[in-house]
Amino acid sequence: MEKGSVSNKIESKKTSKKLIVTAIIAMVVALGVFGCYVYWLINDNPSTEFWQSASALLCTVLFGLCGAAVVLPLADMFDGSRYHDLVEQPKNTRVKSIFAKHPWITIFLAVIVTRFLIYVIAYFVCLKTNGYTGGLFETLRTTWQHATDSNSYIGIADNWYTNDLSLDRHKHIVFFPMYPILIKLVSFVVRDTFASAIIVSNVCAGFAGIFMYELACIDMPKKDAVRAVKYLFLLPAACFFGTHMSESLFLMLCLLSMLLVRKKKYLFACRVGAFASFTRSPGVLLLVPIFIEFVADECKLWREGDKKAFWKHFWQRGLSMLIVPIGIIGYFIVNYTVWGDPMYFMEIQKSNWSQSFGWIFNTASYLVGYMTRYAQEGNVANVVGLSIPQLVCIFASLILMLVTARKQRPSYTVCFLVYFFIVIGVQWLLSAPRYLSVAFPLPFALTLLTKNKIVDIIVTVICAAFMIWYALMLALGYPIY
Repeated sequence: MEKGSVSNKIESKKTSKKLIVTAIIAMVVALGVFGCYVYWLINDNPSTEFWQSASALLCTVLFGLCGAAVVLPLADMFDGSRYHDLVEQPKNTRVKSIFAKHPWITIFLAVIVTRFLIYVIAYFVCLKTNGYTGGLFETLRTTWQHATDSNSYIGIADNWYTNDLSLDRHKHIVFFPMYPILIKLVSFVVRDTFASAIIVSNVCAGFAGIFMYELACIDMPKKDAVRAVKYLFLLPAACFFGTHMSESLFLMLCLLSMLLVRKKKYLFACRVGAFASFTRSPGVLLLVPIFIEFVADECKLWREGDKKAFWKHFWQRGLSMLIVPIGIIGYFIVNYTVWGDPMYFMEIQKSNWSQSFGWIFNTASYLVGYMTRYAQEGNVANVVGLSIPQLVCIFASLILMLVTARKQRPSYTVCFLVYFFIVIGVQWLLSAPRYLSVAFPLPFALTLLTKNKIVDIIVTVICAAFMIWYALMLALGYPIY
């Protein structure tokens, strides 16, 4: 009894010490975010309009609290008190059909069918609004042209990049090469670049659903994993997964990379991460969750006293992470070969889209300012299609992640926070819903909050309505980017 009592006291002291340390770190994180907000407030001379200031402050508070909330789960992950036990999935003893035996087939087909339904709905809305302008495929071709980056990807697939300033497609250098390369490869068989792009996007979306399911099954029961897939494809801008845009490819690569990391296959995970960073620049941010998982695994080996395995994996897995940035380095090389400057894309982004790195609270502020100005001008399209969806997605995503920060896997939460800070904090944001559609921790957050069947139905209806509305606005030519 005395030994047990002493052991309990030691454990109690360790727990108390951990709580104190994590509380201090959490406070530092929150104060650091607030300090950045104060720096922006003093030096960047933002607007003094009340709703703009309130929006910026709310964004700061939510982001800071979310960052603080993930500190303790991270500590639990590193000391092994949580997050290392995987869910035991029940095995099917009776298989009624091939679809029950192989959920991959069901998921893949469900994704393809739902993308096709979006096409059909958009077609009939365009038919009702504009009259007959062609068949489904012809209407689809013209309808999805409203997606601002789509023609650029098609242009790269057809003609690669150019440094001829007299051609408008010299701006295509800001778009990464991986997606156009796949389009070009498929076009050798299909003989139509647009059709090739649609095929690539839909196939990648289908595999993204499969990888999402497998990743979710590591931490939750199969029925919850299916819900995670459902919410992934019900996010507002999930309609872009079926268009000639790079979102579905990027999402698929990110999910596959994380799945391989969770399976402890770091070398393959980092190779996939390199392809992700060759598809879109935020792909390099996969280093964040990969590094966190790496530290957690190394801590586990150290606690178990297996020093040989610790050092073996330390070097193998640690060096593997150097592979992830190879993709973005390849993109720099493309910039250099075309323009003679590896960073030339940043000049194009700034001169044509006024985009450079900024603060997330500044984004929240100017979006409200734009919305107010659009409303005063009577520009309903920009209010409904551009301002409101961006603000709703920004604040809803932060609230979702804050509420579930203690339940989500910490590496996912930190990944989201870093991704959010980078992609939302640009100087002229146009595509927040689209950018956040590939933030895979968001479907996990929705899954964690919808364990109750009634809540699940309500949230499903709301998400589906929002996504269909967003897709229809895209089809009708609203400023959806």
